[in-house]
Amino acid sequence: MGLVLAAHQPNYLPWIGYFHKILKSDIFVILDHVEFSRRGFINRNRVKGPKGVIWLTVPVRVKGRERIMNVKIDNKRDWRRKHHLTLKSFYGKAPYFNDVFPSLEDVYEREWEYLADLNIEIITRIVDLLGIKARFVKSSSLNPQGKKMDMIIDICKKMGASIYFSGKGARKYQDEETFERNGIKLVYQDIEVPEYPQRFGEFVPNLSIIDMVFNIGVEETKNILERL
Repeated sequence: MGLVLAAHQPNYLPWIGYFHKILKSDIFVILDHVEFSRRGFINRNRVKGPKGVIWLTVPVRVKGRERIMNVKIDNKRDWRRKHHLTLKSFYGKAPYFNDVFPSLEDVYEREWEYLADLNIEIITRIVDLLGIKARFVKSSSLNPQGKKMDMIIDICKKMGASIYFSGKGARKYQDEETFERNGIKLVYQDIEVPEYPQRFGEFVPNLSIIDMVFNIGVEETKNILERL
């Protein structure tokens, strides 16, 4: 089997599918050189409390088009205290909160200038908690050429990868034959995350992975990841 590469923007408190891509790849490329989008999960994610699901959003200072690696956090707004208190309020009585939160708590005690630095720190801490052996590379260090599919092919070639493990959302612009002509096998992620015990009523899927680790613990989260 060849070298497997996966890639994704550095999201904030990502869902379990993000970590599944890391687990299944030999190299995980953090796409920090691509354009920031306010409508995605780069500076926000969802958690669940007694009144349902809310977004935790990191405020940013962006004018026009900006690469993710250059996006600065708006620290004039007291977002760190809000996120810290929200997580404690929503999950403080969850079965595994006290086992997990100390690994993340000091993230909210530091002032971060750049969004990508904050997100990568959180991602790598969760990866360490889950015991995933991962090799991370920032796309900005590779000087990738092209956009979308062409950019991914260029990254795979530069990293010597023969398999690209892609999210399903990229089907609309990726072409399997083009990958094959470049010596790369295209494999799509296809997972169905099972329900797990969750506080506050009816189960809500696809929240931040912290909802899972607080509710069912690191070991069971690892077991689910490995079964996906």
